[in-house]
Amino acid sequence: MAVRPAATITGAGLMNATLTKPSVAEKRPNRLRRFLAQFGPGLIWAMVAIGQTHVILSTYAGARFGFSLLWVIMLAHLFTYPVFEYGPRYAVATGDSLLGAYMQFRRMRMFMMVFFGMLLLTIPFLGVASLLSVSASVLFAAFPQLSFNAWCVIITVATAALIFAGRYKGLEITCIAMSGVLVVTTLLAFFLRFPQPQEFLAGGLLPAIPAGSLVTLVALIRMPTDPATSIMHSVWAVKKRDEWIRGDGLQAGLRKSLLDLRVGFVFSLMIAFIFLSLGATVLRPRGISLEGVDVAIKLSRIYTESVGAWTFPLFIGVAFIALWGSYYTNADGVPRMFESLYNSAKKKNQTAELSPLRMVYTAMLMGGGLLLAVLAQRPVFLVILAVSAGLIAYPMIYLMNIYAVTKLVPPEFRPSRLNLALACCGVAYSLVGVTLLLLVRVFGLWN
Repeated sequence: MAVRPAATITGAGLMNATLTKPSVAEKRPNRLRRFLAQFGPGLIWAMVAIGQTHVILSTYAGARFGFSLLWVIMLAHLFTYPVFEYGPRYAVATGDSLLGAYMQFRRMRMFMMVFFGMLLLTIPFLGVASLLSVSASVLFAAFPQLSFNAWCVIITVATAALIFAGRYKGLEITCIAMSGVLVVTTLLAFFLRFPQPQEFLAGGLLPAIPAGSLVTLVALIRMPTDPATSIMHSVWAVKKRDEWIRGDGLQAGLRKSLLDLRVGFVFSLMIAFIFLSLGATVLRPRGISLEGVDVAIKLSRIYTESVGAWTFPLFIGVAFIALWGSYYTNADGVPRMFESLYNSAKKKNQTAELSPLRMVYTAMLMGGGLLLAVLAQRPVFLVILAVSAGLIAYPMIYLMNIYAVTKLVPPEFRPSRLNLALACCGVAYSLVGVTLLLLVRVFGLWN
């Protein structure tokens, strides 16, 4: 048997081998970077949810009813999961957003246009008004020299100027960073005021409806966020799609997109529980109710009494940027959706960055939101009303998303039977929510 000579490596070859072969220390950051790179839309989705329903609604529920309504928050996250999963699922499978899927419903095309037209001409006004109110409340807490109404006007004018200028960069990153700071501070306050296990276990495992809680319960049913966010999530997923599928294919991209959303969903549930707990353990024993234009001052007591007085300016800064970021996102994003719907109906492409149609709708939306905020002067009331009104769209959007991922994508990208069974339960859950909304809000029963 011939013996092969050992390969020799010259000095230059040894140098090249040394330069090209990555070390173990170099591999680890690359793996970590690749792992973190698959996250994005799901975490943005979670931050959008935290900005309204979690910070205000969960804390309000805890301050008024303790842990009694924890079971509603848990059910809401369980039954609404599929409606949000179908956004990235459809985006990865087709490269298009859910809005594009809706436009393929040929027999229902006109109904879709009317449905979304009515939706975009009503509910977003409440959402913008509620986010404007809570943002103004934060600034009013820091600078009471100006009235609450004055801060509403200032925020509206400044935000409109940024939107119409079209040059504001880094908002998304800034708001996510500030929301992250708010979450870290909230976690610190939570661990310093950790609740008794029997308290939250009873609230999660033993469903109860305390007296006077139905209005809050109906709003909590719509958690974690507005169903239309599934459409925006699919748009974010389309932008992330190439990065998800690069090198690994569509199926791997789908797994990455679902992991991204599931991490965001678990994060959302955890933060909702924490704010509920802080309301129950810090505000409720002191008899503090989150009402009036000074709601931010009352919220700040969670941090000042749990962590220290030094957290007040920190809370004001990060809370305003996080809440105002949600306001900006809605005031800018909803008109874009309205314009996309109009262009789809007219079968025309968008040419101008800021078209006259979007300018008019933006002005109407922000002006209407300002009027509601100034007239009501009740931030928490507007939040509960806006969140509850979002229930109206849940059943229809849920059904359309189910159709999109069962009829308009290849079989290998369709959800499992168990997933679809959960989705059907989610549709029934949302119908129960709409029924309760009508009975409690419209007909005034059981109040």
